[in-house]
Amino acid sequence: MLNILPALTTCLIWSLSIVLYKKFSRDIPVIIINIFRLLSASTVLAVLCLILRFTLWNIGIIYAALSGILALSVGDTAYIYSSSIIGVSTAAPIAYLYVILVQFLAIMYGETITVGKIVAAFLAVLSIFLITSVKNREAVSRRRIAGIVLALVTCLAWSFGQVVLKPATYFLNPLEITFIRSLAGLVTLSILYPSLPMKLKYSNHIKEGIPPKVILYISLIGALDLALGSYLFVYSIASIGVDYTVIITGTIPVFAQLFANIVEKERLTLRHVLSSILVTLGIIIVTLC
Repeated sequence: MLNILPALTTCLIWSLSIVLYKKFSRDIPVIIINIFRLLSASTVLAVLCLILRFTLWNIGIIYAALSGILALSVGDTAYIYSSSIIGVSTAAPIAYLYVILVQFLAIMYGETITVGKIVAAFLAVLSIFLITSVKNREAVSRRRIAGIVLALVTCLAWSFGQVVLKPATYFLNPLEITFIRSLAGLVTLSILYPSLPMKLKYSNHIKEGIPPKVILYISLIGALDLALGSYLFVYSIASIGVDYTVIITGTIPVFAQLFANIVEKERLTLRHVLSSILVTLGIIIVTLC
């Protein structure tokens, strides 16, 4: 029997964490949330790398760092922003289309286009149509459009972040890769932070500073998300294979919607549910076919 527990745990951690990040984003700028979560994860991973005395100095660092810049600094920041604008129920299905897009980008490594990939792509387009289209009585605000665009940016950033990650696995072990990705994301955001517009860096709720307990909460969630979650994801791939791992974690949009409904009281419509199911089905098809 397959040991699906690591992949399932990753799925639950990543599904719940985005809902909690969204909750904090009402009072704290998203960029600060991402910096704190990356700082926490990088610290935990650095300690582990030092204890285990891993050798990090080779060309794999470049690929792992590029993956971290794309996926963690650009992709994750866009994802948290998107979920705070249009809700996790809408942002998650769009963002997780990256699993399907990666299959097409893999042609750079000699992969071929299959019927399964074409079917999955069709389901992906249909899911986006369902979740982004609105009824006539609903107004399409610029804010909603911005949230959808950010979710699509997330999809692209995660996709290319995964593609450049593959060469890193030839030179580094999973823990080293996880650490370099996290550190690269942290450094990138820290460098960019001073040049960002004021409205992205500050909030009316933090003029007197962020409460220490909030920093602690974000740091703990970040460590679970980027350190434990990422490690279990890689471990699951090594344990049961990429196909089964991707299928299990591909259900994240479904779990994310459930957590969003429970924690944030987001209203789920039939369009949300159908879109999430189509994304999950597309991921399963593209993985098995």
